[in-house]
Amino acid sequence: MQVEFSTARVLLRPMAEADEALFCDLYSDAETMRFIGPPLSRERAARGFRNMLRLMRQPDADQVFFTLNGRPSDTHLACATLGIASIQHVDIPGRRAEAGLVIGSQYRDQGVAREVLSGLIRFAFEHLHLDEIWVQIHADHTVVEKLVVSVGLSRGSSADTHASDTVMRIWSARRATWLPPNSPCRSRSLVD
Repeated sequence: MQVEFSTARVLLRPMAEADEALFCDLYSDAETMRFIGPPLSRERAARGFRNMLRLMRQPDADQVFFTLNGRPSDTHLACATLGIASIQHVDIPGRRAEAGLVIGSQYRDQGVAREVLSGLIRFAFEHLHLDEIWVQIHADHTVVEKLVVSVGLSRGSSADTHASDTVMRIWSARRATWLPPNSPCRSRSLVD
């Protein structure tokens, strides 16, 4: 799956060899990984990156990892590399997939995660013809819990069996009921 798309401020393009340092920086940083899992050594992160690229390029790939770049037109994020996003664990018969984000620390308070997660959901519903997008978040990560609520996700999913352990919670958006942020029907109190 080699696709790219953009949101108002962010270009999402498939990860490429040139993104190895970004991937390793994010996955080896203890603060970034605090609610995701143990930080990886740079060597292990590099192996994981190369394996991810190999799997992503297979004809029957069930995942795509995106590099997030600020669009040139945005004065605050112009051309900056912001982090990575993914659509993975695509279940074609079940018409669902997992979305994920890892944002660099300097961009976490700028609404990038909210914008990108909304864009991933919209893209998956409109172009991948999926009916459900789910995310896993750590039960203690209240900031991300507020984020997923603000984007219109609800607790629980038909993908609940993917939760890796009891500290992870599944949240999902379903095509039939999802209201994008800033929808006239969405309550303003949910917006971060």
